[in-house]
Amino acid sequence: MIYDDEQISEVWELLDNTINARVKRDAKPFLQRLRFISCSLSGRVDPYSIEKLNMAISSAEQASGQVSNKEHWAQNAYQGWHLFKYNVNRTYGDEE
Repeated sequence: MIYDDEQISEVWELLDNTINARVKRDAKPFLQRLRFISCSLSGRVDPYSIEKLNMAISSAEQASGQVSNKEHWAQNAYQGWHLFKYNVNRTYGDEE
C-alpha cells in the first residue's frame, strides 16, 4: 500500500493542529511536516490526490491563527483532506 491509515491519520492531525494554532507562527512546524509529506508522495500518488492535499495544506495555513474567515478556510482544508483521503483509499487501498 502506498499510503496507510496511520499516515493518513497523521495528515488529518497535522491539518487540524495547523487550523487550530492560536498564531500563525505556531502552525509552522505542522505546515513544514505537511509539505514534506506532500513532496514525498509526489510521483507515488496521482497528481489529482496531491493537488487536493496541497489545497488542504494551503487552506489550513490560511485558517491558522486569528483570522476573520477561519471557518471558510477550515472548511476548504477539511474538504481537500477528505478528497485526498477518499481518492488515495479508492485508488491505492488494495495495493500491498
